[in-house]
Amino acid sequence: MAQEALKMGFDKEQVTRVVAVRLRDYDRGFGKVETLVNALLEEPVEHSEMLSSDEETEPLKKADPHRELKKLKVAMHCRKCQIETAVILLLPCGHISVCENCTEHVVRCPTC
Repeated sequence: MAQEALKMGFDKEQVTRVVAVRLRDYDRGFGKVETLVNALLEEPVEHSEMLSSDEETEPLKKADPHRELKKLKVAMHCRKCQIETAVILLLPCGHISVCENCTEHVVRCPTC
C-alpha cells in the first residue's frame, strides 16, 4: 500500500511517518489504500517539509486541491473496469490494482 501512495506522489518520509504512527497507535497497518491516502491527506504538513533546500527563498506554489483529489481518485480506480475502487492486493508484486468484482478475471497484474 505504501508503494501505491508513493506512486500517487506522496513523500516517502510522510508515508513512513503515517504508517509508523498507525502501527504505534492501533497495532496494525492500513487495510485499504483509501484509508492510507485519507490519513496522508489529513496529516498536517509543516512549512519546512514543503520546501526543498533549493526552494527556501522562493514562495510556495500551491497545487489546485480539486485537481489533486481528482488525480488521487483516478489512481485508486480498478485498472481493469476503471469504475470501482481497487482494493485487492496482488501477489507477488504487491500492487493494489483491481476491485473485488474483477479479481476473478485477472490472470496477471494490470499494473505490472
